[in-house]
Amino acid sequence: MATAEWKMVATQLRQKWAGPSDEQNQLNRLLTLGFGQDVPAPVAAALLRARLREPLGLPRTQAATENEIELLRTVAAETGVAFPAEVRERDLLDGWLEAMQAKRAAEYLEKWTPSRDDVVVIGKSGKERSYIISSIGTSGQLNFRGGRGQRAWPHEIIRITRISDSEHKRVAYQARQEAAARNSSPELIGGAQLAALNQWKVQDDPSFAAQTALVAALEKADGGDRKRHERPMQIALEQHPEILGHLIRGNHGTYVRPQVQVGTQYVADFFIGSQNSLGMRWLLVELERPTAELSLQDARQASETLRKAIQQIRDWREWLSNNLDNAQKSVSQGGLGLPGIRTRPPGLIIIGREDGARGTGVMRSQYAEAEDIQIRTYDWLVRATQSRFPMGQGALDMELEEDWGYDLSDLPF
Repeated sequence: MATAEWKMVATQLRQKWAGPSDEQNQLNRLLTLGFGQDVPAPVAAALLRARLREPLGLPRTQAATENEIELLRTVAAETGVAFPAEVRERDLLDGWLEAMQAKRAAEYLEKWTPSRDDVVVIGKSGKERSYIISSIGTSGQLNFRGGRGQRAWPHEIIRITRISDSEHKRVAYQARQEAAARNSSPELIGGAQLAALNQWKVQDDPSFAAQTALVAALEKADGGDRKRHERPMQIALEQHPEILGHLIRGNHGTYVRPQVQVGTQYVADFFIGSQNSLGMRWLLVELERPTAELSLQDARQASETLRKAIQQIRDWREWLSNNLDNAQKSVSQGGLGLPGIRTRPPGLIIIGREDGARGTGVMRSQYAEAEDIQIRTYDWLVRATQSRFPMGQGALDMELEEDWGYDLSDLPF
């Protein structure tokens, strides 16, 4: 049976603390330095360098700072090692620090016996975070899955879930979601992730046929029950995805994903993705009835239909915050296929007609500013479909970039 990775690393670290190597002992005798067999190997190396610095023309070492000495004092106390008061030079201090860290890492590797794919909870700065182990470095540090150089010392482990434990699958899933949420630049995706979206790629502006289909669907959706109200619009936009792709354009690709199953209880009408030199961004789109009112009588409070649509976007965002890694994974890997998506992507609600939207600018501004949710009418969508913009920008892009602090009360929604 192969020796466990943690055991091999711990053995090597123990050797550092155990005493000088055979070669170091030979030089010690030749140079008559007189250090004992209880001197850790990194410290012996520093003493030998100090003796040979002048004969070999080695650079002079700098004096250790008070902060460095205090750090060594802290680590000595944590590891139960007597503080070496004679330390004044940085090279010797580094030797003692390396040795103490090796001793501590070996002890905690032997305590926790961590293995690849185990899930560990690490405590730092009063916070607990979950990670999946990918490997154990020669220094004893644990390297974690998810890239970006994430690692921790074994003494920072609070608890561990082994791959053989019954709850490992659940705990590992949560650790992957946490890792995805910690990524500060999820929008920077690779070529393979982008290629997986090709089936939903939109390249053209809306054609006259697409414009005609949208208007026809809008005319059709004027009676019957709630599903009938929305269904013609959903069908038209699925058959002509370039209509929504025209709203936010990406110089390197625009993608329209219809009817995305978000968890077990939600189905998002559309996700629009656009890729440019800054990365991938996603927009959540919720369709509501063209016959629905945007507000109550005073035009300052959202109607029940609009409140439900806003809550729907909040629900999607909450699900994303708990399942981000799953959302970013490709469909072939069992994910949603939304690479680069964040936990709180902007939202767009398309609802009602212009004659039912007058005077609601203040209310809609509040949702735009406080929750990053844009509210537009189907008449606005028709006009956006018929418009053309320079530099390949989308209708919503142009509208928001022209005046980020826009006054919606003056716009024809």
